Amino acid sequence: MVTGLFNHNERVVLTGSWKHGFFSFTAVGAYNVGSINLKFDEDLKTNCPGSYSAGSFHEFGYVNDEPKGVPLVRGEKMGAFNLGSTIVLIFEAPKDFEFNIQAGQKLNYGEPVGSSRDDTE
Repeated sequence: MVTGLFNHNERVVLTGSWKHGFFSFTAVGAYNVGSINLKFDEDLKTNCPGSYSAGSFHEFGYVNDEPKGVPLVRGEKMGAFNLGSTIVLIFEAPKDFEFNIQAGQKLNYGEPVGSSRDDTE
């Protein structure tokens, strides 16, 4: 058993906005198992032995020629996991948004988690 295991999991938090407001995509890589890669940051290295120290925290802002960071295109791959992983999504949505997945359901790349009338217009 590893004491404080979830304190050691690595996270890459991407925040921004979409047409309905705030959006947060947090990739969580399992401790000592997997790693997280982003296609727009080749220098990002997760799960590196010896890189942990109590209370350590690393932050980097992704800024390019765009005034608000790195633009991402709907449906385009932005990165990958190598082995163990979890994604945490937090986002503002329209009032008529409905989830079309079940608790515990595994999602495949490109599979929507829900929809609203606005998505069909």
